[in-house]
Amino acid sequence: AGTGADAAASNRRHRLETILTAASGLGVYGLSLITGVAQGRALGDAGRGTVAAVVVPTQVLGWVLMFGIPQATAYFSRQYARRDMQNSAWVVTAATGIPAIAIIWFLLPSYLDQHPPEIVFWFRLFLIGGLLVTPYTNVIDWLRGTAENVWFNVYRSLPFVVATVLIAALYVAGRLTVESTLAVTLVANVGTWLLTILVERAWPTARLSVPVLKRQLNYGRRVWLGTLSNMVVARFDQFLMVSLVSPAELGHYVIAGTAAGVSAPIAQGVAFALFPYLRDESGDDAASWERTKLAMRWTGLTSVVVAACVGALAPFLLPFAFGEDFRASVVPLLILLPGQVFWNLGNVVSAKLEADDRPGAASQALVLAAVLTLVAVPIVVPAAGIRGAAVVTTCAQASFFVYAWIAAKREPSAKRS
Repeated sequence: AGTGADAAASNRRHRLETILTAASGLGVYGLSLITGVAQGRALGDAGRGTVAAVVVPTQVLGWVLMFGIPQATAYFSRQYARRDMQNSAWVVTAATGIPAIAIIWFLLPSYLDQHPPEIVFWFRLFLIGGLLVTPYTNVIDWLRGTAENVWFNVYRSLPFVVATVLIAALYVAGRLTVESTLAVTLVANVGTWLLTILVERAWPTARLSVPVLKRQLNYGRRVWLGTLSNMVVARFDQFLMVSLVSPAELGHYVIAGTAAGVSAPIAQGVAFALFPYLRDESGDDAASWERTKLAMRWTGLTSVVVAACVGALAPFLLPFAFGEDFRASVVPLLILLPGQVFWNLGNVVSAKLEADDRPGAASQALVLAAVLTLVAVPIVVPAAGIRGAAVVTTCAQASFFVYAWIAAKREPSAKRS
């Protein structure tokens, strides 16, 4: 009876944490819509594309340089001291971030040659601020791994809340420009990252546990390739298109991608909340699979309903919200919607694989999608434009889910990647 009561209590807690995390993600997404509308109207399509040319590549770089350390921290959060795992994040930041910035620093003028010259300065500031990304993400992933969902959601939402308030204030005051948008975005990110690190007392110390760092790197190297591939599919199409399309076309594609991803926070919230429970049930394959399939059913149903609503409303809402110039975003959006459904389901399956200490299997699925993106985007976009990029992204997202599902069903739990 006690075991049954404990299981029921665990399931209730899981449901509440899933709702909290999904609602938090939807709130953040709603804020991004507010800032997106403000930027679209104040900056125009070319200005919106220029902002994306700075923000998106630096986000991608930040995820690349983590080397899977935050995900490893979530996995080992119940085994090792928090301080030891946080120090690992600072060491990795120093070892990878500083050299990467030094290399990229002098390549920026040619990379951004389609954008105003002053954008190089802002890109460099974002690179420097990005040195805090890994320590900050390590803090919130520790909270995710220990199921401290309230603070996890507070800290991960804070940068978006602050950025939205500042951008909205500038828009109302009639002072929202490309440079002011970049300035307040940088302030919101760096300021809240620092606040999180200070409140959680996660600053670096002289104490470094080499064995813990090795365990994190061992897990991280298996999940890192998948994280990198995830960013390639989710963001690298925009990264590649910085030099392949005009700033206006890039702005149209950014809006299409943002609108298509309206269901993503729900799936991400489900996966985040699912992970610690699957981690605890890793020895009980039947219970773990039952929990995973339930999560997939709700994620799939919600994703399809949301995609249908977005597809029906987009031809009217996008021009109304962003301006008539953004009507060009509608067709790419409709192409991206089916891929988002597959992507959401794939994220749930990935949570299962990572909780079972099989991040390599999830990474292989993401690598397949990333290779498709990297090979096809430079070939398709010059001929078919942003619509071609949308087709490539949807095909890549579908391949990710199919491969991950087959791998999860085919490989026994005892087999570790």
